Amino acid sequence: MTDLLLINPSCVDYSRGGISFWNFYSLLEVMPPLGITYVAASAINAGYSIKLLDMEAEATNHEKLKKILKESKPRLVGIGCTSPLFNTVVDLSRLIKSVINVPVIVGGPHTLINHDGIMNIDTIDYCVRGEADFVIVSLLNHLLKDRNKIEGIDGVSYKKDGVIIHNKPQEQITDLNRLPFPARQLLKHNLYYHPFIKGKSCSSIITTRGCPFSCIFCFQMCKNPRRRSAENVISEIKESRDKYNIRDFEFFDETFNLNRQWVIEFCDSLVKQGLKIRWRARCRPEFFTEEVVRSMKKAGCYMISMGVESANNSTLGWLNKKYTVEQVKKAITMITDEKISLHGYFIIGCPVETKEQMFKTIDFACTSGFDFATFSILAPLPGTELLNIALKEGYLENFDRNDYSNYIGVCKTLLKHPTMSKEEIQSLFEYAYKKFYFKHHGAVKLLRKIAFNTRIYSKMLERFSRTLVFIKKQTK
Repeated sequence: MTDLLLINPSCVDYSRGGISFWNFYSLLEVMPPLGITYVAASAINAGYSIKLLDMEAEATNHEKLKKILKESKPRLVGIGCTSPLFNTVVDLSRLIKSVINVPVIVGGPHTLINHDGIMNIDTIDYCVRGEADFVIVSLLNHLLKDRNKIEGIDGVSYKKDGVIIHNKPQEQITDLNRLPFPARQLLKHNLYYHPFIKGKSCSSIITTRGCPFSCIFCFQMCKNPRRRSAENVISEIKESRDKYNIRDFEFFDETFNLNRQWVIEFCDSLVKQGLKIRWRARCRPEFFTEEVVRSMKKAGCYMISMGVESANNSTLGWLNKKYTVEQVKKAITMITDEKISLHGYFIIGCPVETKEQMFKTIDFACTSGFDFATFSILAPLPGTELLNIALKEGYLENFDRNDYSNYIGVCKTLLKHPTMSKEEIQSLFEYAYKKFYFKHHGAVKLLRKIAFNTRIYSKMLERFSRTLVFIKKQTK
């Protein structure tokens, strides 16, 4: 018997429809779920037995989940919930209750957006709002050992005599060095991969929590950035290398280069300690200096992902990005001069942009030195300023506060545009990918990166086959 089964839901939910662009695009990369492994680590340190099911990586269908529930017999089940997956989580909670009648706990970003909506579901018993690392231990102590009263656990929502009760919000974890490293021992490392991996295993990792910026399309769990020490991060890297033979990392920080001096210190420590790892990171353009880029290159950084969004300063201003196209161009020069691969994020479908301005962004992506590009359609995610603007200006129709399944992959046109139809924006989105990866030879660059990496092909084919089985069983 397992004390707690933690579930990372899959973005592929074929019980609600057919195959989308995102379903196939997502096959290119599968990375470990950090949030849920942090929660698992805290529970394990407190003496609880934990099992983790990554339905995304394992392409787990409902029949397989039923089998796992019957075999592991968990005393509790916890499910991670982002807004686009809310209905998926509801379905999972109902399935769980139909197999084993145990308490269901929901955590994740959506708990800070609509905890009332979560708790209104009759098959969801508890909700952990915000960071669950330490709260989960208090909740487990209450449910499994009757050690404390639930009224005293900050950040928890529950039901008492049919009434929903939200305890006061928890305080943020200020010292991230206190956190145990993610419980990677619960992961099936052979299932994770990305197009640029070299070697047997890869992993995601974070050095910060929180983001001080206010881009209108982004939901922030926390504006106050907190950073781990360089040595604490390096200790986690060493553990990952020594225990799991992981030498390829992706830093999932919102802005890895937010603190220039920290980046330089971290990179210098990597070099001095002889940690020969490969890594990539997500960064903002205005915080780059030549010294920062050189340090990153020397320490093993092979790719930088940068949010550009638009090639029009007026649009960047509307999105509240706080940087300019000119700053993006300077960052591109510094990165390409050091021969670090450059990956850009771009947005199509802003209602304040003309069709010509959208074409300008696509052309900029194709001609400015980017090796790889990800295009998204602007989507008014819950909890964002963009949603407020969209409702006020009439950009959004048929708004459903309890169903964000169309937001998965941000590849569907949801906003009305003053001069363009949704079909035109959808077509332009597809054109952006075609132009970058076929007319601009982006596909050639991608193939060169993975040409001799049979592991990528085998993992993509393996997951594709499992996904096809998933489709067949879920749509019967």
